[in-house]
Amino acid sequence: MGGTELNRETTSLDYDNFSTYAIIFWGEEEASVIKISSFTGCDGQDATKNCIVSGLNLEGRDQNGRVWEICTINACI
Repeated sequence: MGGTELNRETTSLDYDNFSTYAIIFWGEEEASVIKISSFTGCDGQDATKNCIVSGLNLEGRDQNGRVWEICTINACI
């Protein structure tokens, strides 16, 4: 999800409008929001899976500072 879209959906200004985020939903009202630090090909506005460069592993940090590796194919390389 792009930062602009995420701010709109959460009615906040907590997210960078020019960044791309991955959101993992764990349960009702529980989610990890990961700010992607790797190049995605998305512009930060409205991110879709079509703008993610396939075959690259993405890295980012969640709201608690934990580092994540996100695979865009079946297995991380």
